[in-house]
Order: sequence, then C-alpha cells, then structure tokens
Amino acid sequence: MAADTATWPEGFDSYITGLREHAAPEALGRLCPGAPLRLRPGRGRGSWRLEVCTVQGEPLGWLPLEDCLAMSAADDHCDARVTALVPARMLPRVHIRVFAPG
Repeated sequence: MAADTATWPEGFDSYITGLREHAAPEALGRLCPGAPLRLRPGRGRGSWRLEVCTVQGEPLGWLPLEDCLAMSAADDHCDARVTALVPARMLPRVHIRVFAPG
C-alpha cells in the first residue's frame, strides 16, 4: 500500500528502523500511507540520532544512521509522512518521506 506523493513538497525517501524494539503495537496499527510523522533528536542514543514519532508523540523507531548524518543540525524536529507499508515476515517495513524544513 503506497501513498500518492506527486503533490508532496520536496524531501527525501527513507524508512524507519527499530520498529520491533521501539514502537507500541497500537501506534503501528494506526499507521497508513499519508500519515504525518515527526522527527526529533533521539533520547539516550546520542544527539546525532533522530527518533521517528507519531504527531501525538508516540515513538516508532529511528531514522537510519546514514540519513541522520546527511542532515544538518538545523534539520531536527522536521516533518515526515508515511509513503508505504511494505509487508515483511514479522513487521511491515515503513517507508517515509522526510521534508526539508523551510
């Protein structure tokens, strides 16, 4: 299942890591293509990590390290949207689009 991203602002595509360890089943159950997300500096993982959360603040997982390192420090607290839920063996893989601020 994927969202139509043709009308969305510029950004880059990524995915959420650590769903099994970090996300509550209720939060995962509410994810759907197009759902808004927030990225915020990670707690306890170092300032270079960005945590992916629902807009209500429920933690889901992490932005991959490579994508965190590619972003500047000014890019924390940015927005994202779910682009697709890809079926996998244990949990779906959640693809997202991260939007550059400003």
